[in-house]
Order: sequence, then C-alpha cells, then structure tokens
Amino acid sequence: MSLEEETTDTYSFGAVIQSPFSHPLLERITTSIDWYSIEVTGAVGNLPIIQTIENCFNLNGTNPTYDVNNYYCQVMGKRNPTTGFLFEPGQPALNLGAFEVSGVDLQVDWTFELSDIGLPANAGSLSLGTVVSYVDKFGIQNLPGGVSYNYVGSRGTAVEEGAGVAHPDWKANTTLSYSKDWMNISLRWRHTAAMISAEQIRNAASTTRGVASYDVFDLNGRFTLPEDLSVRVGVTNLFNKEPPQVGNFAGSFDGQNYDTLGRYYSVTVTKSF
Repeated sequence: MSLEEETTDTYSFGAVIQSPFSHPLLERITTSIDWYSIEVTGAVGNLPIIQTIENCFNLNGTNPTYDVNNYYCQVMGKRNPTTGFLFEPGQPALNLGAFEVSGVDLQVDWTFELSDIGLPANAGSLSLGTVVSYVDKFGIQNLPGGVSYNYVGSRGTAVEEGAGVAHPDWKANTTLSYSKDWMNISLRWRHTAAMISAEQIRNAASTTRGVASYDVFDLNGRFTLPEDLSVRVGVTNLFNKEPPQVGNFAGSFDGQNYDTLGRYYSVTVTKSF
C-alpha cells in the first residue's frame, strides 16, 4: 500500500474573563476557557498488532472468507504451529483512517488578602487555582472506511506507536496556596477520572479490567531566609497513594500516568551572591 500525505483540520475558540466585581475579596478572579477540535485524516502510522489480528480474523468484517492471503493475514506473518505465537509480526507504515479529538479546558484563579475577611493587614494572602480538562471525543478509525471508536474514558489504545494510551474524560489540577512576605505554602490535588479498558470499547463482552480513579496530593513550601538564602521543600504523593492496577494481572501499573514511586521528599537550598 502506497503512502499519501495526511491532512489536519484544527479549530479552537477561547475567552478570558476578568472579575467584574470591585469588592477586594472578588476582584482578583480570572477565568479562561478554551474549546478545541482536531481531526487528522489519512494519518500515517503503524497498525497495532492486535488490530492486524482482529482484521485477519474478520472481527470488523475485513476478511469474511477467512482468506489466508488477506492483506492483514499476510502482515500478521507466520505462527508457531505448536504454541500459536506469532513470529515477528509486521507493522508497516500505512495511511490509517482518522483521529479526532475535541474537548474543553477551563482554568480559574482566585487570589485575595486575608485582611479582606477581617484578619490583620499583615496576615498574608490565599490563592486558589484549578485547571480542569474535559475530553468529549477521542475517536480513532484505524483504516479508511473502517469502524471508528470513541476511546474517551478508556485506557489501552494510542493513536500511534509511543503515544499516550490513557484517555480520561476528566482531569484536574487544583492548588491552594498561602503566601506571606518570606514564605509560600501550597497544597496541590491531582485528579484523574476512572477509565474502562480500551478492549471494552471494541468488544463490550471483554472482561479486561479498567483503571480506578486516582487522586494524589502534593505539599510544597518556599521560604526566603536571611543571608540571601532560599529553601524549597516538597512532599510528592503526601498520603502515599498507590497507583491503580492496570489490566487483570496484579502488580501491573502505568508509570506514565500514575505515581509508582510512592511518597518522596525534596529539599533545595539556593544561595545568591
């Protein structure tokens, strides 16, 4: 199969809204919202081996006569006659079908002085910021004319080799910070929604296990000291949250999207001359 160039259509729309209020407690609120839609057709990539096998065995109607000379069966290569394992199955570059992603990103930041709620003038300030991402569609059509699957809310399928396999519909990072002159202390909450297995998108009868929702907290501090010294301290994964199990095998984790190290600490000391 000869390769052709891929084409992309990208659309986005956004707005930044400053607080309309004049009250000191509310005047420093900023909100930004962005909608995006990206569609790639004729995308150049490698057909996943599992998709090659499914096409050879007519899962998607691509080989109704189960012809061993079918293109996908030929790409799949030979199998060990005893074990059935494949001998180095091929993954040639092809013009795959289409990828389509759309969603909304929302960011809200709010800062106010504690004196605005009746505390002393030198009490410091609080800041609350959150970034929320919602993915409405993550469609993948492996071959032109083939079935298009929406993988939002699933884990296990990437648009191409080496790309991310986790597609949660919701993700959020929220940070609460306290600042006063020489110090800043912040608590961050990282949330990733639960996902089903991508195999269940293609086959509703699949029993492959999905991934539970994941919530992790990080604590960080920055302190300015005499003699031009500054100290940064941090505790990542404050409550030592374990990563969720991936798939049906105990002890299988996703180090790309979840913290597999557990709680750990960091200290940085900086001296200015």
